[in-house]
Amino acid sequence: MTIGNVIDNRKNEWDVDCDAVFEPSWHDNSPNSTKFKRTDDLDPFDIDYLYDTTVCKAIEYVSGMNTPMTIYLYDKGSKPCG
Repeated sequence: MTIGNVIDNRKNEWDVDCDAVFEPSWHDNSPNSTKFKRTDDLDPFDIDYLYDTTVCKAIEYVSGMNTPMTIYLYDKGSKPCG
């Protein structure tokens, strides 16, 4: 399993072009959420991102990660991490 969750923050959810942010899903273990196993030793990074990408490429980016990842989708050009 590589995709733990997808949070879609795009204004137009039908547009495949986007900016995407990634983090291990266990980072989101809040009281009312699904609990993912903490995998510090397997996590390739804390937070990463791809700008000017597509939803498909965002999914491909996490395919093969050793831990479930959360993908945050944003409108293309919004650059939420910088």
